Amino acid sequence: MIIINKSSISQAEQRLIEQGYGEERLNKLDFCYRLTEEEKEANRKYSHTFDMNSLEWQKHCDEIAVSRSSYMEQVMQKIAEKLCCCQYNTDGDVLFDSADWDFFFWCNTFWNTTHGRLSGRDYDGFSLTFNEDYSKERREQIYQDVLSSLKDYEQDEHVEIVVRRLVVKDAKKIAEDAKSIGRQLVGKRVQHIFRNKLFNLFSEPMDGRIVESDGLLYFMKKRARTKGYRLEDEDILQIYWRMQENS
Repeated sequence: MIIINKSSISQAEQRLIEQGYGEERLNKLDFCYRLTEEEKEANRKYSHTFDMNSLEWQKHCDEIAVSRSSYMEQVMQKIAEKLCCCQYNTDGDVLFDSADWDFFFWCNTFWNTTHGRLSGRDYDGFSLTFNEDYSKERREQIYQDVLSSLKDYEQDEHVEIVVRRLVVKDAKKIAEDAKSIGRQLVGKRVQHIFRNKLFNLFSEPMDGRIVESDGLLYFMKKRARTKGYRLEDEDILQIYWRMQENS
């Protein structure tokens, strides 16, 4: 197996973890069939034999798709022998909003991957998302159960697993502490880093001050007179920690 660990945790989220306002947890496992270099080369040679818009090439691609799907379906079956996977091996009486299952199963369809030429489940792209009700420790144990169930594939270079993690935040603690700390920041000269949540991009630190209006806190950039930026609870904590570091 080829295991790839990926994390989308930002610097700000990592800071929350360090300060005790959240924890990193396993979120999802993405599975796919990984081509060897020999298989890639064979496909390249075949593509030179037939025009890529020809029926022969489409038939070749469809045969490979079915073969890869069948291969990965066996991987899924191994996991399902040990773990309860909602939408795969559960009956209708297992509710999504419950702790009665370990993973939420999803896979692609041949209708999408072969542009409508084939139908049915395409197991070459399937994912297992951990139950949101499960603790960090239970998720780690389930992950080990997955690896244990796939021992026969340990040396298999075709099976790729992308392990994805996320941050679970303590929203109540963040809100309570931000309210307390915010009172101390009003009128202070501070630095703030703006984050584009869509692209997870960060600005350079900007100088400014904190003002209060109707019970809400705003960041006013240096020399700004009227326009301010509403601060969320996490912004307040980040500004406070940055101020403590620079003091």
